[in-house]
Amino acid sequence: MPQPIQFPLQPPAESTPSSISWLHSTQLPDKEQILILVEEYFAHVHPLRCFGFVHKPSFMQRLDEDLESCCNNESLLHIVCALGAKFLALGHPSQFPPELVLTAGNQWAKIAKARIFADLDDLSLEKLMTAILLYDHDLRIGSYASAFILSSITARISQALQLNLESSADVLCTQSDSTCPIANESKRRLMWSCYVMDSWVGSGVNQLTLLEDKDLKIQLPCHSQNFSLGTPCITEVLDEGKILGFIPREQSHFQPAQNMGIEAYFIRLVSIRKRVLRYVKQLDTSKPPWEPDSEFQQLSTECESWRQSLPHSLKWHSASIWARKESSQLGALTLLWCTYHQTLVDLYRIGMPTLFRIRRHVNFPSDKKEFLDYCRRVCFDSARGVSKTIVEALTHGIKTLSDTWLCIIAHDSTKVMLYYLKHVTDSSASLSASDSNELKILVSKNLETLMQMRPLVATAEHCYLSVVKMMISSGLHPEFPHHSTNERESEETEEM
Repeated sequence: MPQPIQFPLQPPAESTPSSISWLHSTQLPDKEQILILVEEYFAHVHPLRCFGFVHKPSFMQRLDEDLESCCNNESLLHIVCALGAKFLALGHPSQFPPELVLTAGNQWAKIAKARIFADLDDLSLEKLMTAILLYDHDLRIGSYASAFILSSITARISQALQLNLESSADVLCTQSDSTCPIANESKRRLMWSCYVMDSWVGSGVNQLTLLEDKDLKIQLPCHSQNFSLGTPCITEVLDEGKILGFIPREQSHFQPAQNMGIEAYFIRLVSIRKRVLRYVKQLDTSKPPWEPDSEFQQLSTECESWRQSLPHSLKWHSASIWARKESSQLGALTLLWCTYHQTLVDLYRIGMPTLFRIRRHVNFPSDKKEFLDYCRRVCFDSARGVSKTIVEALTHGIKTLSDTWLCIIAHDSTKVMLYYLKHVTDSSASLSASDSNELKILVSKNLETLMQMRPLVATAEHCYLSVVKMMISSGLHPEFPHHSTNERESEETEEM
């Protein structure tokens, strides 16, 4: 049995080589090193979920023109550097052992947290940005209670700043007194980031949900190029095919969907997933899932409609994978498709109530066995889809899998696949020999992925050990590679 990685709060003084010892210094490093950390952040954190609210050109300009003020007076730079530090440390495994990666930059995150809590009467967009990134940071290092509290604070700050409303009816900024299109888009992205976070934390539980879909009266984020260039545009709202009601008729002839990027489609998927999780927690008050007009059938149709609505550039295929890698969005594309497959797992898990401990499960009568088998098979195929996506993404380097949620769904997909292999023995639903062999390979790949994710996400350690136990219980014999980082990525980084 492998031993858990221990993550010390503070590394030993002699454990970090002097060449990068500044990653543990109390003060931010010099300008050259700060820029390295900032680039790591924009490459590996900024594209994920809806964290892309910082306008990079403006941010870099401020660093160039007034670095001292950014270091001494602002909290945002500190949390950006804290997150970037972990990815920089990961790229130097010979100098930074895996158990120390998550300690890199933590002292800067503490400074950022102290600054935003110093005066909560003085709310600002920068404080909200910092709080959102602190949530990701604390979740990443295993400070779960802190992350939970931060998720509620971000929701309340967004409400206090009224970010759920458009800044102006002049969305295209055609009037002389219009606000800056970059500021407007940044506010939208901040609000949607809070929405995604709230949906994640709420997990379909009404008491934990602070932001409701109907209260967000803003359009979806535009694609990253328009945001970077400061080009105002019209996009759709959360409901597909609709735009803001106050958009003038002469402006409504544009094709708003063409202005939407990966964030917009991710937000729509999160909205569907939110309702899926709410549904599986209220099965006792829902219509039987085999009924044509049931909520189950409606949600299943919505998942398929979402998939059909994706532009070709967001499909999971070789061309889009390499295109997104070139634009530092492969991690975002991976998360998009893993979320899609996992949403189907969550919906169709009604066929596996004992595996997921569904308290109010569906009672399938004997004449609905075919439907039950169908639910189990779709749940299994979707779990396999998660694993295949993760395995392919891993070939491009472990930093592609930097989102904190991916280790959890890698774990859950393994749980579904092993359950199906062990318990579904009916001749009409059981796996063929080739499918069984593929499944065992995918399970082993999931374990390898979780092993490599341990330096980047504290939760991956627990998921890794859990998968080892599941594999042993299922009669499989996990192998434990000696190296915990992607060799190709590590070698390339060390040569830089």
